[in-house]
Amino acid sequence: MGTDRANSDVGKARTSTSVGTATTAAVPPAVCPADLLKPVLGRLYGVAMLSVVTAVATVIPLLCVIEIADHAGDESHTRLWILAGILVIAAAIKGAASAGAGFYGHVIDNDVQLYLRSSLIAHIRRVPLGWIDSRRSSGIVAGVEGDVASVHHMVAHTVHETVVAILVPVISLVALFIVDWQFALIAVVPVIVTFLVMAVMLSTGAQKQQTYNRANENMAASVVEFVRGISVMKAFNVTAAGMDRYADRRRSLVEAWSDWSRQSNVYLALIDILTSPVTILLMMCAVGVGQTREGTPIGLIAGIVLGLGLAASIVAAAMNSEALISGISALGAIAEVLSTEPVPEPAEPVNLGGAGPLDATVVMEDVTFGYGAGDPVIQGISIEFAAGTTTALVGASGAGKSTVATLLARFHDPTTGRITLGGHDLREVATGDLYRHIGVVFQDPLLLSMSLRDNIRISRASATDDEIMDAARRAHIADDILNLPNGLDTVLGVEVELSSGQAQRVAIARAFVTRCPVLILDEPTAYADPDSEESVRAAVAELSRDRTVIMIAHRLSTVAGAAQIVVLDSGRVVERGRPEDLLKNVEGHYAKLWRAYGADAEISASAAPIDAIGGDGDS
Repeated sequence: MGTDRANSDVGKARTSTSVGTATTAAVPPAVCPADLLKPVLGRLYGVAMLSVVTAVATVIPLLCVIEIADHAGDESHTRLWILAGILVIAAAIKGAASAGAGFYGHVIDNDVQLYLRSSLIAHIRRVPLGWIDSRRSSGIVAGVEGDVASVHHMVAHTVHETVVAILVPVISLVALFIVDWQFALIAVVPVIVTFLVMAVMLSTGAQKQQTYNRANENMAASVVEFVRGISVMKAFNVTAAGMDRYADRRRSLVEAWSDWSRQSNVYLALIDILTSPVTILLMMCAVGVGQTREGTPIGLIAGIVLGLGLAASIVAAAMNSEALISGISALGAIAEVLSTEPVPEPAEPVNLGGAGPLDATVVMEDVTFGYGAGDPVIQGISIEFAAGTTTALVGASGAGKSTVATLLARFHDPTTGRITLGGHDLREVATGDLYRHIGVVFQDPLLLSMSLRDNIRISRASATDDEIMDAARRAHIADDILNLPNGLDTVLGVEVELSSGQAQRVAIARAFVTRCPVLILDEPTAYADPDSEESVRAAVAELSRDRTVIMIAHRLSTVAGAAQIVVLDSGRVVERGRPEDLLKNVEGHYAKLWRAYGADAEISASAAPIDAIGGDGDS
C-alpha cells in the first residue's frame, strides 16, 4: 500500500473547478477518523475471526478442567483421557490462532503505518505554507511520527485483545449459567461494574489525552525554540526568559500527564480490586459454602475456574484501554490534518514553457489577502515586476513585505485579485511547473543532511557535476567546496557544518542549477557573517542577471541597483520608483526609511555607494 494508494483513498473527494481565469478547489470534506482504517478493514475482520477462535479455544480447556473434576471419581478413565486430549488440542489451537492474529495484525499495522505516513506527507506537501508555519515543525513531526506510532498498538494488538477480552467472559458466563446459575450471577457482578468503570475511563480519558498531546507538542516546540535561539538569548542576556518559557511548558506537560495518569490509575486500581483473584474467590466461596452435589461442589469449582479466567480477560481489556484511547485520539489528529484544505491544483494546467521563451513579467493585480478570518494584511496591491529587472520590497517591520513574497511564490493564494506570470494566473499553473520557473532564496536556507552535491541539485536531480560546479563558481562557493573533506560528496551536518554565509551561497548555487527565470530573494545577506557578506553580495549580483528578481530588503544599502523600489506600509503600496527618484522626495516614506537606516547604508557603502542611487552623501 504505497503513496498512490494513500492519495487515492484519502484525497479522492478533493476536486478542482475552474472559475474564470483562476482555479480553485472545493473545500475538502472532513475526514472521519474511522475512514482511515477502511483500506485494511477487510483484513482486520480476518484478525477478528482468528481472535474468535482464540477466545473459544481459551474457554474449552477451562470447561475440560471442570468436567475432569466432575468425573474424577469415575471407574472408567476413558472420558478423562478424551477430555485431556481435547484440552491439549484446544490449547494448541489457541496458541496457533493467537500467534496468527498477532502476526497478521502486525503485517496490517505495517501497511497502515505506511498508508498514514504517505497520506500525511503527500497532503502536507499540498497545504499552504501558512498552515505549516502555524503548526510549527514540532507539531508536524508529532503528527507524522507520534500520532502514527500511537495507532500501532490499536491496529496490531487492540483488535485481537479486545475481541478475546469480550468473548472469553461472554462464553465463560454462558457456560457458568449452564452449570450453576447462582455462581453465574455472582460472577457477572464484577464484569458489569468493570465495564461501566472502563466506559467512564474511556470517555473522560480521551479529553485528557488530547490535553496531554497539546502540552507535549508545545514542549517539543519550546525545546526547538530554546536550542535554536540560545545564541541570541545569551547575546542579549535573556536566557532566563527562555528558561522560564521552557519551564512553563514543562510544567504544563507534567500537569497534563499527571492529570491523565492519576485518573487512569484510580480507575485501573478499582478494576484491579474488582477482578482480583482474591475478590473472585471470596465471592464464590461465600456462595458455595454448604453447597455440594454428591460430595462434589461442581458449581463452586466451575465458579472458581471460569471466574478467575473471566477476571484475567477483563484485566487485559482494562490495561489495553489506554492504548485504545491513544490510538483513537491519534486517528482524530491525523484526520484533522488530512481535512486541511490543500493549495488548489488546476484542472487543466497551462504549460509555461511550452510555447517558446517565457515572458518572465510578474504582475499583481488588485491583490488582497488575509490570514484566516482576521483583517487583510495586504490590501488592493497592484505591482508589475518587469522581466529581467530587479524590484526591491521595502518598508517597516510588519508592512507586508514577506506576505507579498509568499503570495508571489504561491505559498498562499490571494483572497481577491490575481497574480500572473507571463500573463498566466499562478493558479492556472501546476505546482511542479511553477517552481521550475520561480525560485526562492530564504534568509535562513535549509541545507539537508545529505551530500553537498544533492543539496545543490535538489531541484534538478539530472544536473551534472560540471553544471553543479559551474553554479558553485557563479555563487562564489566553489573554492570552499574544493577545500571540504570530500568535495561534493561531503555530507552536510555530519562531516562538516557550513557558516551562514556559505549556506547562503549554497542556496544561491541551487538557484543557478534550477535556471528559474523568476527569483524571490528574502534579504540573502541578512545572516551572512562579515567575512562572507561580500561573496554573498557578488553571488546575488551574478544570480540577478537576466532574471526577474523580487528582493525583500531589510538593509536599504542592498537595493542601490534596483530598477524599482516598492515601499509598503500597512499592507498597501505607498511609493514606487527608482531609488534616486524616491530619495528626492525628502518627505516620502523611502527617504524617511533611508534616514532612519542611514547608519546601515554608510557601513555598507563599499558594497553599495550612496552616490550610486543618486544620493548626495548627506542622506
